[in-house]
Amino acid sequence: FGLTALTVLMVAIDSTIVAVALATLVRDLDSSLVAVAWTITAYGLAQTVMLPLSGKLAEQFGQMRIFVLCVFLFTFGSVLCSIAPNIYFLVAARVIEAVGGGGLFPAATGLVALKFPKTRSRMIGLFASIFPIGGILGPNLGGFVIQEFGWRLTFLITVPLGIFVMAL
Repeated sequence: FGLTALTVLMVAIDSTIVAVALATLVRDLDSSLVAVAWTITAYGLAQTVMLPLSGKLAEQFGQMRIFVLCVFLFTFGSVLCSIAPNIYFLVAARVIEAVGGGGLFPAATGLVALKFPKTRSRMIGLFASIFPIGGILGPNLGGFVIQEFGWRLTFLITVPLGIFVMAL
């Protein structure tokens, strides 16, 4: 339960942390606000497409395999985002990140349901309550990190968590 909750927190932080970086991304990547907004739009689109697809893949290949693959894709995408030389690379890296992030929800929910059959409803409810916490932490953490260290580090915040989850 802890690992799945940690991954949901990781994805929630990452999906909201970028919103406070938009002005900085426009300046640092010498891009327009419209182009930079695609970092959020492309992420949301790819994540939405992955939700039903991940559920189907998890049924076919196993919850744990898809879960670990999605954690890997999310972590790899985060690293790529942090080294983005331009807005086009950043948007493409955000799509990779979102494929992993979007795939995590159904796989993680399935794992929680499998591990806690007698208290499934309560555990899934508790599991679902993690996402709003990341939604609150993300922009606040992002504002601090951008001000003190720059936008690239906002994408690296979740990398240690992803590596930790994959190792376990």
